[in-house]
This record gives sequence, C-alpha cells and structure tokens, in this order.
Amino acid sequence: MDVIIDTILANPGEITLVATGPQTNVATALRREPRIAHLTREVVFMGGGYTKGNITPAAEFNMWSDPEAAAIVLGAPWRVTMVGLDVTHQALATDAVRERIGALDSAAAGFITDLLDFFAGSYREKQGFESPPVHDVVALVRAVAPALVGVTPATIRMELHGEFTRGMTVTDFHGRDEHGVVGQVEARHLAATSLDVDGFWDLVIGALARLP
Repeated sequence: MDVIIDTILANPGEITLVATGPQTNVATALRREPRIAHLTREVVFMGGGYTKGNITPAAEFNMWSDPEAAAIVLGAPWRVTMVGLDVTHQALATDAVRERIGALDSAAAGFITDLLDFFAGSYREKQGFESPPVHDVVALVRAVAPALVGVTPATIRMELHGEFTRGMTVTDFHGRDEHGVVGQVEARHLAATSLDVDGFWDLVIGALARLP
C-alpha cells in the first residue's frame, strides 16, 4: 500500500493503477490516504462483468473474493474502468495465436506458450473453452492502448449481501434513479464492452518479440 500511495503522491495526475486481482490493496491505500483519489489518472481493474460471473453465476472471482474492497474503489471520486469477463472472454489464445507466440523462438515465448497450453487444457476441462482467455492482459492493454478496448459509460455497484449474488457487479448503462426511471443518473464509471482482437494480439505479440 505504501508503494501505491507514495508513487501517486510523487506523480500527481500521471499514474494509472491496474488491478488484476481482488482490490484489497487499492482500497486499503485509498482509506489510508484519501488524497490519492484526486491524484490518480485512472483505475483500471480486471474483474466483474455486466452479464456473467465465473466463480458463481453472478460473480467474477476477483470481485467475489473481496467485494467490500471493490465497493470502496467504485465509490471513490476517481475515474474507474471495469474490464470484465464480457470482454476478456474475447481475448482467446487460440491455436493460431499460440503458434505465433511459439514462432518467436525465445525463452520468454517458450515459457508463455507452455503456460497457455496448460491453461488451454484447464479451461477446456473445467469451463468448456476451446481456447483460454487471457483476462489480465486485457486490463493492461486498456491502460497502455485504450483505443483497442472499447468502453461505455455506466454506473457500477457491488452486490454485498445477496444470497446468490454477492460479488456481482451490477452495471447500469441507462442512468436509472432509485425509482427505476431511466436517464436520471449520470454515469460515474466506464465498462469495457468491446475488443479489437486482432489489434490486441498484434500489440501483445509485438511486446513479446522485444523480450530477450
């Protein structure tokens, strides 16, 4: 947490936080030093989804693991982008993608190819995917090449108490107020809704090609 706080305070308006797991550290840093909410360029998190979950039918794993932390992050006055399962499930490491990575013929590429081959078997067996999605990488790409990840304004709230929905990211694209009237509430967040798949893999594989 101290690294997060110190880095943001030393670089006001320049730091984008990318959270690829439960948001415990980000929420703790925010509660320890509330000023960072006004000094952070953006928070991008991998997690949630506006139509689906994976650890439960409603909740994605990162959000389900610490929904209270996610609620703190979503409730703070900073720019927040959710990169959820609806988009990360488009970033599939297909056989063709893994062949492109393997053709780089480097130690890093070989290691990543082995990992993706393992994930392919695991996702096929446990979740029925023919190719494994690379969830966290999509959040990173949103931070460094935002044009590749399309977003839509939304208001995102965390479900903390539902018997079957705890950890769900309840995403409102229509600005409903407490009475359900559309268009009354200004969107506070961004939800990733599309991915330039070819551009995504060109960027990722290009970055891998620069590794030794």
